[in-house]
Amino acid sequence: MDVQEQSLELSHKLLLQPLLQKVAIPISEYSFANLYLFRSVHQYNLITGDITAIVGITYDGKRYIMPVMPLDDIYAEKLAEFLLPDMCLFSIHHDWLHFFTEKGFTYHYNDGDSDYVYTKEKLATYSGKKTAWEEKSSVSIYSKTFCGSASINQPES
Repeated sequence: MDVQEQSLELSHKLLLQPLLQKVAIPISEYSFANLYLFRSVHQYNLITGDITAIVGITYDGKRYIMPVMPLDDIYAEKLAEFLLPDMCLFSIHHDWLHFFTEKGFTYHYNDGDSDYVYTKEKLATYSGKKTAWEEKSSVSIYSKTFCGSASINQPES
């Protein structure tokens, strides 16, 4: 697969935001604001070329690939082909599980791997000026204490 990989930067908003806005999943991972906010924590890289996606690292150190547009059979297949043996798919909403479980993938839910403090819409429209510090503190405490998400693991060989 022919792909280029680079650290997520603010300039990538022009490419990613229109794609992410088409994702009907409400979780905050599918907003550019969330990706940019957590770019250092998750070591986000943008993959472009034969596939467009985000590569990151979960809080417990697992490498993953995340879709950046609505899933269909072709995009799901490309994501699965891109996976290396030590990677998983993340953050996969329950509406998308069938794209992978039908291919023998298993899924796992981990409370510690989510940043779901806000929905995608709330995070994208959050003004932040008045209480930015207070909200940042709340996000940090919440994400360390209560968060969770699902990841997709590759089929056993």
